[in-house]
Amino acid sequence: MRASAHPAATTASPAGDRLARSRPHAYREGFHAAQDHRIEPFQPGRGGLDVAPARQDRRQRNLALEARTLDLEQEVLNIELLAYNFHESLDLGPLFKHVQRDLKQAKERVDDSLLWRVEKVAKEVKTKQIAALEESGGKLDASINLDELKNNLAGLRVIDGTISPPRFDVAGGLDPAVQKMQFKVEALYADPKKQEVRVILEVRPAQDATAGNKPEDAMHVVFTISPFDFPMIDNTRLPHGQRCALVVKDFGDPIVEITLVYFPGSRASLKEKPFYDEAMHDLLYTRTVIDKERKN
Repeated sequence: MRASAHPAATTASPAGDRLARSRPHAYREGFHAAQDHRIEPFQPGRGGLDVAPARQDRRQRNLALEARTLDLEQEVLNIELLAYNFHESLDLGPLFKHVQRDLKQAKERVDDSLLWRVEKVAKEVKTKQIAALEESGGKLDASINLDELKNNLAGLRVIDGTISPPRFDVAGGLDPAVQKMQFKVEALYADPKKQEVRVILEVRPAQDATAGNKPEDAMHVVFTISPFDFPMIDNTRLPHGQRCALVVKDFGDPIVEITLVYFPGSRASLKEKPFYDEAMHDLLYTRTVIDKERKN
């Protein structure tokens, strides 16, 4: 066999290194033939790595958080649909408070507009209900100064007035169901964090001072009010089928705007049923009015 004219150059290697003895010198020194190189066109903006970056360098996606955000948006949409369409028949107060609490807990992770939407729909529903109820009754507006209330441990009188329903002189009668009533509201204490105010309501016929009615004729009720109490649902039953409700129109710092509404039970929620004695009283009074009109 004839030897090659240009034998490959080799270098000395340690004894026993079979691979090193048979490897050409150029490959051992890092010199490669042109056919062993891959030449690709230049691509501006491309990184120098041919593999995906390490997981810790990627943008982390919290799928659980994203799903929770979508759930909150769906909850707000659901409560808007319920409030605008069924506010006269459903007690939505607990649902409003639940959604508000969830939004406040996730305030750093969700859009602030969600909480604004919840408060907005509550104000609109309350305004609509108050306008419908005061047509057949009346209302008294007042405000509570939280700073003054905090300094008055015995309570703060915020409402002291009378309401005379429009039907007071119907058919010349003084039906007790439509007589003028006196209302007193006293704020006991407030919880700004929960947006709640504890109050005591006193209701009595307005002619107590002149007619000498007994003190036990007055009605006293203690309860808590919040921005998610709706008057058609959250109201107090009064004698002769009447109702009154105390509504928080705006809970600010330090002023809380409230409204007391006085109205007949027929304007209350559709889910409320009149008592038997109230229904009989209405029937008898209607018959009396008809008889008087026939005689005239």
